[in-house]
Amino acid sequence: MCAFLVGLLAQPGRAQDKPETPPYLLRLERILRDNNVCALIRADGHFHLEKQREVTRVFEGTIPQVDVASLQNHLNSDRVSRLSQAQIRRPPLILRKPDELLVSIHRAGGWQDLVFPTAESRDDYRDALDPLLKLLEELQKAPQTELSEDEDRNNCLLPGKIELKTRAPARPTSTPAPLDPVEPGVALPGAVPTGTDARKKDLSLVAELTTFDGETLDVSCFAIYTSGRFHHESKSQKTSGKTVAVLIREGSVALPEMEQLTAILNDPALMSNTPEEIPTRRARQFEIAKLLVARDNGMQQIVFWSYAARSLRFGGLPDFRDHGMKLVRPLRKWLKVNVEEKPATLLPETSADECGMKP
Repeated sequence: MCAFLVGLLAQPGRAQDKPETPPYLLRLERILRDNNVCALIRADGHFHLEKQREVTRVFEGTIPQVDVASLQNHLNSDRVSRLSQAQIRRPPLILRKPDELLVSIHRAGGWQDLVFPTAESRDDYRDALDPLLKLLEELQKAPQTELSEDEDRNNCLLPGKIELKTRAPARPTSTPAPLDPVEPGVALPGAVPTGTDARKKDLSLVAELTTFDGETLDVSCFAIYTSGRFHHESKSQKTSGKTVAVLIREGSVALPEMEQLTAILNDPALMSNTPEEIPTRRARQFEIAKLLVARDNGMQQIVFWSYAARSLRFGGLPDFRDHGMKLVRPLRKWLKVNVEEKPATLLPETSADECGMKP
């Protein structure tokens, strides 16, 4: 899968923009549940195209200059050039039909990178994006030469030195297809945080707690600092609706309560935990706890989970599995009493940063 987004290092005057190699204009990538297409287009109309379903196929061809000129005019329009990631609607927690669009446009001084995580997130920008989606479809029908996958596959990335930005941690909605496709419920989110914002030097704990009770998916994160300051984000969505309720708060915890937290986090069972991969499947109910705990040698990653499902492979018998969720109970109680139930300052949704778990 074309899993990376073009970075921001391409500048005028670099090797890939030498006069003998026309500059690149645009990179497009559309990611569906079982199909993925990416394309890289140069100013002379040359394009590189990759299509992946069960296997990856690689093609190259050229579009007429009149189409290139039309594309350049569209990309330079105010409607497109002024788009920013901050304007794009956040994805729902529960995604029923994955359809992600990645757009990278070459500008003077860098790249304009845009990620539209769902089809709904594109609704407000149809006039800007529909021509690009149409272009991606037309490239697949244009005259082209098929190349070797082993030698020519490059995820539609620029030749030469570029910086790759890892895509954001997967949400419950972008988990690979479940093992039991007709099992009702929601797919367990599989991504595990690997680090936090380097600017936050005094972090004591970052916790992401996810629960699904069969009707509502709740995702809460907590960033607790050694000073007692906390940042708390809560998001929830019902399976019967599309609205995501968001609450963002900041406040502080007194020293005695922080000492209680330290004792909880220093439980030998937590300190000796080895993360176990979260199952990739759908479940009727599940709980997941992802923790980053400050230790003397850095941040320790801890993952616990449990789920209840029905094993369709064994006649629909109940299937319940637990990986250490009982060890999280003291921490969940502490967070409820000292963060969720404490008075705090409400913040706007734009201040959300997933408690520093964003890459």
